Amino acid sequence: MADSPALLEVFGLPSSPYTRKLVSVLRYKRILFRQHWHYGPLPAGYPQPKVRLLPMLAWWTEGREEPEVLVDSTPIIRRLDKAFPDRSVLPKDPVRSYLNDLIEDYADEWLTKAMFHYRWAYAQDAQQAPPLLIHHMNPSTRADQAATLAAQIGARQISRRAVVGSTDQTSSVIEKSFVRFIDIFDALIEQQPFLFGNIPHAADFALFGQLTQLVQIDPTPTALVSAKAPRVRAWVDRMEDMSGVEPLAQEEKGDVSLLRPLLSEVAVTYAPLMQANRTAALEQRASFTVEIAGHSCEQTTFPYHVKCDQDLRESHEKLTDRERAEVAGYMPGGGLA
Repeated sequence: MADSPALLEVFGLPSSPYTRKLVSVLRYKRILFRQHWHYGPLPAGYPQPKVRLLPMLAWWTEGREEPEVLVDSTPIIRRLDKAFPDRSVLPKDPVRSYLNDLIEDYADEWLTKAMFHYRWAYAQDAQQAPPLLIHHMNPSTRADQAATLAAQIGARQISRRAVVGSTDQTSSVIEKSFVRFIDIFDALIEQQPFLFGNIPHAADFALFGQLTQLVQIDPTPTALVSAKAPRVRAWVDRMEDMSGVEPLAQEEKGDVSLLRPLLSEVAVTYAPLMQANRTAALEQRASFTVEIAGHSCEQTTFPYHVKCDQDLRESHEKLTDRERAEVAGYMPGGGLA
């Protein structure tokens, strides 16, 4: 194919949920790649992305002197799936495709609030994370230098809690939502191994990415999930490498109705946040107040969420009336539309 790369290189960190998401997709699709545990400016010979987000994917094309550097795991996965159609992670059925997009977005943009909250709101977690992040970049960093850098990272990230949406006002909303999600997901994977049945899709990998931090790295949520839902912890450990999973001839045979509890959770948390953020952005307000799961929450207006919301609306608009009705049967409010 014209877009088929000669070489793929991933630049990211184990403490980046989006790096873990992308790497697991590459492994599942059996795509050869090189992994660089790296954060910061890319080496000489690589163009610098406009925004330095993890992961960064260097996409080398035959005949070009330098690669194209991609960021943002969601469009990266779509491009990979087009270039490498075998072992697709995108459902063919339009309704499942829309629900996959929605749950992937929920994981990337809502569940990440729980990840950031637990990491920086609890003293034990906030003490562990900074040196771990430093040594993920370079385990040979001298102890004195690592301590200085860790203090800087910790102070900066804690100061950003409100930007991400973790405040004293929202902490109980985030934590209760996370506990509900764990209960829902635990019950779901007891019935079938992945969201849509027997093979993983992009939404599974998005949930996995956030959960690597919440059940493997940060001590407070790790202890919570290990005690409450060992099945979920085991699922995350297994999702690290799904290259041995063989898609069935009828790959989309899972029971979509099992997603109703999860989609109901999306409807009371992520959907109102996205809709309120969109309105605030249109009205050029720096912040807004929204009711989430019965609680009033103040949030900073986030431009990227406007793009996410628009992408989901466009995906919903492509559905037929019958397909929209089917989505509405699974999710209160009929999805983001």
